Amino acid sequence: MSMIRKMQREIARQRLMDAGYDRVNRRLGWTKEGANKRDAEEKYHRGWKTSRRRAAFLRKRLEQDPPAWRRILWGDLKKKAVEAEKKASLKRAIESEKKKMQKKHRVA
Repeated sequence: MSMIRKMQREIARQRLMDAGYDRVNRRLGWTKEGANKRDAEEKYHRGWKTSRRRAAFLRKRLEQDPPAWRRILWGDLKKKAVEAEKKASLKRAIESEKKKMQKKHRVA
């Protein structure tokens, strides 16, 4: 896995956590249509291991039904995920400031 792809998946993972989803790591690879349909189609084309037709089919399949992490970064889930990330970021900033103030008043 390339470093850029790893970072992209990590951003999507954090956005899912901020949105309040459970089983985040499991959800990253999910698609709209589900894994069963994808697996069945890929097994059907298994005989085309090195062919250009199989590669073209898989590329087309990925474009039509991208995994959740791609949908979160660039697709239909982007707006919702960014809003959740902003809210969570604000909450974390408030908590951080609260801890700083408590620590400051304890020392003084």
